Amino acid sequence: MKIKIILFLFLTACVFGSNQSIEDGYINIKGTRLFILPPKGFKESKTIIGLEKDENTMIQVMDLIGGNYESNALTYTKSKFEEKGITVLNFEELKIDGYKAKMAHIKGQDGYESLQVVFGDNTFSAMVMCLFLTQDRNEILPEIKASLLKIKYDTNLKVDPFASSAFKVEKN
Repeated sequence: MKIKIILFLFLTACVFGSNQSIEDGYINIKGTRLFILPPKGFKESKTIIGLEKDENTMIQVMDLIGGNYESNALTYTKSKFEEKGITVLNFEELKIDGYKAKMAHIKGQDGYESLQVVFGDNTFSAMVMCLFLTQDRNEILPEIKASLLKIKYDTNLKVDPFASSAFKVEKN
């Protein structure tokens, strides 16, 4: 009987005590503490830290652990973009996973647009930049924006510093 109880407790711990605190469908961007629900057609990139759909559409992630959102986002404003001659299609302040955030939809060069979000607190600052063709805006923008608004960030996740590297370190 004791063996059955111990086995039951062990199996319960394995099923419910897993280290997965993020809901199904989310993937961790390697080398970061950020989790995202990928938009339809996006997969992990082999060339950048982030996701890609095709050669013109990608989501790049920068996670500054130990950074400070307040100081990093100080100049991330609509007026600062416009001072540099950048056309801002939309700018809003919001919350991402409970953290202060700023989101900018920017008109780029050569028929590209960018949707960017920066968020964090006094212990980190993360930035996610999405690049897509203007001609694809109506199709891709709602999906990308929905993904960005549902980002999860796990401050307790231990990041493997080599997870996103393009090389391997061997024991020898």
